Amino acid sequence: MEIREQNGQMKIFYHPEGDIKLFEPISNNELRKFAIDILSYEYANNGVEIDMKSYNTDFSLPNITTKTNGYPKIDFIVVAKLTNENINIDWEIFQSIISKSEKDGSIPRLAIASFWCYRGMGEKAYRGGDFSVKFDFISLMDDNTTLNIENKLTHKELIWLFHKAWKELDHSIIEPYLQKQFHFSSAWIFDELPSRFEYMLYLRGKFETLKKHNIVPKVNIEFIEGKHVLIFDQNGELALFDINCEQGTITSGRLYAYENKTAANNGYTAMATEESSKKTSHNNNLWSKLKRLWN
Repeated sequence: MEIREQNGQMKIFYHPEGDIKLFEPISNNELRKFAIDILSYEYANNGVEIDMKSYNTDFSLPNITTKTNGYPKIDFIVVAKLTNENINIDWEIFQSIISKSEKDGSIPRLAIASFWCYRGMGEKAYRGGDFSVKFDFISLMDDNTTLNIENKLTHKELIWLFHKAWKELDHSIIEPYLQKQFHFSSAWIFDELPSRFEYMLYLRGKFETLKKHNIVPKVNIEFIEGKHVLIFDQNGELALFDINCEQGTITSGRLYAYENKTAANNGYTAMATEESSKKTSHNNNLWSKLKRLWN
């Protein structure tokens, strides 16, 4: 997850300590503290409650815990590096946090912050310097869901399964085809869900909301730029959902705004049922009340 401005450019963060004119190297602990401050600030700035923040270096506690209504708390363990550095992770040191998180009903995540220092041309980091940063999330949640690897479906077939899941509002249709470290990102959410477990919680919540308000989502399959995708239509505002696949399983999904309203569909558009057509007016009113489906 890259931290960007609204115009799409990488956001610049200035390290608050030290004088850049002195070219003092920043220590790893300082870089890690910088990462914790940035991540907690960006979540809070996007409406996510920060339940706890800690700069501990012995991994005895999570560094950040976020809290969202209707969703389990997320415990972040933060590590930091420069973009040109490799990082060796000793997974054993996280076991106590993982156990505590699962006992508390929270979701443990590892957040790897990769920094680029402009004054150091990306190869060095200086105190007081200007940085951009990308966070890679790795789920530390145990997930024993069986992966369906016997029926190696094509990209088109997997998109059809996603379409069926949305039409029937049944997350279990697609769950067996998601890899454990499935990643989901959305232009409407400041987060990246780094696992099948978290995405299923998210999707199940969306479907329960739609069922509760008796909404039939308008979703079609289109053939765009050489592959099949889902197009969601929310009162004329279009969103495109694309997936990446590997050996018949789904590794990631991405939802973003789509402005080309005249894309060719090559005959694969799923037709709305008569029942859903009758509910169009009713659905439009509920969409406006729910504001953003994706939040």
